[in-house]
Amino acid sequence: MSVFTKIKKKNIIKIIYKIYNINIIIVKKTKKGTENTNFFIEDDIKNKYVFTIFEKLNKKEIYFYTKILKKMYYKNILVPNIIRNINCKLFFLIKKINKYSILSKKIKGINLKKINCKKSEILGNNIANINNIFVFKKDYLREKIFKKIKYFKSKIIYKEFLYFKKNYKINCFCHNDLFKDNLFFYKKKNKLKGIIDIYFSSSSNYIIDISIIVNEWFLKRKINTDLLVSFLRGYNCIKKINRKYIKNIIFFLRTCAFRIMILRLINKYLYKKKKISNYYSYFKKIEYYKNNIFK
Repeated sequence: MSVFTKIKKKNIIKIIYKIYNINIIIVKKTKKGTENTNFFIEDDIKNKYVFTIFEKLNKKEIYFYTKILKKMYYKNILVPNIIRNINCKLFFLIKKINKYSILSKKIKGINLKKINCKKSEILGNNIANINNIFVFKKDYLREKIFKKIKYFKSKIIYKEFLYFKKNYKINCFCHNDLFKDNLFFYKKKNKLKGIIDIYFSSSSNYIIDISIIVNEWFLKRKINTDLLVSFLRGYNCIKKINRKYIKNIIFFLRTCAFRIMILRLINKYLYKKKKISNYYSYFKKIEYYKNNIFK
């Protein structure tokens, strides 16, 4: 369950009424999530929200991310709309637990395991819109890898790390967490409904976001080139992709797979997190790319 902070439902109702002047009648725990505490709530006129309590982010980080979310929302990027409280603030401190929280509109969509070419093209449009937002935020995921890699004594991992470090360059703002559970689609339409969890976003390389999509959605035993071409066509309509990146797509896919694998290993073995997604599947993706199979 995505609930790490224990707080009674009646207290949530009181907090929301006091801070937002909204009458809440339903409070439900969420089933997904690994970083923050989330509750699905509904008011007396059936508006649905997500109440988020941040477990790790400090005030400065939360200020940055809430500001970015609002900027994205006003640019018609499909992200949750954060509700301003009675003091016109985007977030507030719950003093009893000393943690910050936000209230945002719930995105009414579904997570898909597979997508078609049309959805893939639309996904490309929306990811390009995110990458077009120019905001500087240090890539702490990259720094985290650089600092923690010494704890892994595997020669294979270290060799991949050197490959990653040599060729990684920053050029835009990226989401960095475009996995299937963070993307919502309409049930019957070939449209994207919304994108959530921007709390790993930073200044990075737009090919990272592209590579996450390819690794997550298009690669099973081999890459589905129809989906890949549709995605790149949609992306290229909004943001032109450097030809060098297309020419060296295998390198970037391999680099991204390593980035995800090592972050999951760090969380599992150094931070002892129990709920970690499968890292071994990304090791197999690396092996796939090392063999340069792209048919």
